[in-house]
Amino acid sequence: MAIKDLSPKNLEKARVRAVQLRISGYTLAETSAQTGLSVPTITKVFKAFESGGWAAIKPAPRGRKAGEGSGLSAEQQQQLRERLLEPPVTGLWSREAVATEVARLLGVQVSERAISRLLDEWHLDCPALKVRKPKGVRNTPAHWYRHEYEPLLAWGEQHQASLLLAFCRPARRSPDTFQLSLQTSLRKQLWLESSHWPTESWLIQVLERLIAQKKTPLALCLAGLDLRRADRLWAWLNEHETQIKLIAVPPEVELRSS
Repeated sequence: MAIKDLSPKNLEKARVRAVQLRISGYTLAETSAQTGLSVPTITKVFKAFESGGWAAIKPAPRGRKAGEGSGLSAEQQQQLRERLLEPPVTGLWSREAVATEVARLLGVQVSERAISRLLDEWHLDCPALKVRKPKGVRNTPAHWYRHEYEPLLAWGEQHQASLLLAFCRPARRSPDTFQLSLQTSLRKQLWLESSHWPTESWLIQVLERLIAQKKTPLALCLAGLDLRRADRLWAWLNEHETQIKLIAVPPEVELRSS
């Protein structure tokens, strides 16, 4: 097995063994034969041990450091993180919108793949969402599916609407912010963050942005929020009934797919 194929744990064991053998008087060739390490590596490891002890011979962590593959400096990444706490110029955030904002804000061209890595590292990745037909007929999920979700699908088909699954949760990157994530039928992810628990005014603003961005009727299935007393929101939805239809997902129904 090549040295590069060793796991960090086994590589550390090999280095410790090499130092022990050299201390015991084994030659470089003998130590190499027993550990699989090259002679230059053994020499380097033993010098590190002599100057820094056992801690100095631990292998360096593999892979990129957080944000390293994006081409953005730490200062630029901080600027971008702060910018994402506010809405984009139009619509909601998406990977494409973030890449466009990086070019506008920082004057840097970054690939969507690099943006995806950054969003994952910052815990802004959205959970995969899926509605599964529940088992049974008399439980709450089954009742919701028949009387709420199926009519939403029918409305969407009638109006040639885009189906969106949405989930609101505390943002994982900060305990003081909240994230509304949306997933299109093509599994494209959209999101916005709020510095406070989403109010009706904030939700209405999000929906207005969404309507303007999608430019088609919207069938929206939203989990994570109790909208039973959101009178202002429901009044707004009634005024825009040809543009958007929204149903709330009860706590008993799990939207996130495994």
